[in-house]
Amino acid sequence: MESTTKRDGATRWTSISRPGHRMENTGSEPEPESSIGVYWSRRAPAAALFFVGPSMPLAAISDDPPFALSTEGIRHRLKLATAGAHHALDERLCQFDLTTTVHYRRFLQASAAALLPLEAALEQAGVAGHIDDWFLRRRSSAIMADLGELDGVARPMSLPLARRDRAFIFGTLYVLEGSRLGAAYLLRIVAASADPRVRRATRYLRHGAGAGLWQSFLSQLSREPTTADDEILMMESALDAFALFAGAVASA
Repeated sequence: MESTTKRDGATRWTSISRPGHRMENTGSEPEPESSIGVYWSRRAPAAALFFVGPSMPLAAISDDPPFALSTEGIRHRLKLATAGAHHALDERLCQFDLTTTVHYRRFLQASAAALLPLEAALEQAGVAGHIDDWFLRRRSSAIMADLGELDGVARPMSLPLARRDRAFIFGTLYVLEGSRLGAAYLLRIVAASADPRVRRATRYLRHGAGAGLWQSFLSQLSREPTTADDEILMMESALDAFALFAGAVASA
């Protein structure tokens, strides 16, 4: 792992990188957060259904405007640390046309392949002891119901052996909870499908809509006492979660 310091005008931040995770930030502001199922991109491929324009969501997120490091703390640093990983995942997700039955099923199968083992690992780590409303956040049942609607199959990926501690919980949840954002945009895409089964299989995308789960997670994250070492471990866990989704999409 390597820590580097970058400067741009009066802005200064520290980023974390490690083998296999390329990080790039050439502008004055960090990249926006991404979400699994819906990611961000600065460019829009000609035929992509997921990109509306610069900094618009691909699968399940909402606009996250620039902000100052001094006011955002760990959220900002997690966002910066995962920027390269989320861009790489953007590229893979461009292959899906969610209006088609085959592609939407593949999208759900890829999402489930990563979501199911991550949620199981969070529960093994005791997430309910840290997040009081965890039972409201779990989406394994929702995505399995959607797959059943489309005759899809869940093939959970294997998680690498790693610690299961508080840093793992919050780093992983940063990725999973962020994936809720932009779901309304994806739902509009799915609503255009000619297959009524696709239009019905939206439990995963609709999960938690209107409940403010992303903001309540960020509120708790901002109150968590963390050391520099804790933050590095959270970043590692977030990168691991992104890598799992990327592997699932590549195999879909």
